[in-house]
Amino acid sequence: MKLEKRVWENKSVPFFFFLDENAIRFFDPDHSTTEDRFLMLGISFQLRTLVVCHCFRVSNDVIRIFSARKADQAEEAEYWNRR
Repeated sequence: MKLEKRVWENKSVPFFFFLDENAIRFFDPDHSTTEDRFLMLGISFQLRTLVVCHCFRVSNDVIRIFSARKADQAEEAEYWNRR
């Protein structure tokens, strides 16, 4: 998979975040009628729990990231409880 160039250059979300086997992915139907968007709750290599809003492009080979942020306490607790 490839990240869009501007996100990769920014390096705000490491690509490896998407390799978290325990990550939780939620479908997000409320924010787009033209593409399938997802929220992903996972952990980075820096051991930070993150929430990443993204979609897939070009036959699922490219990930477009809309936003990424540190998970709040409730989100972090949900991640660790589901592991």
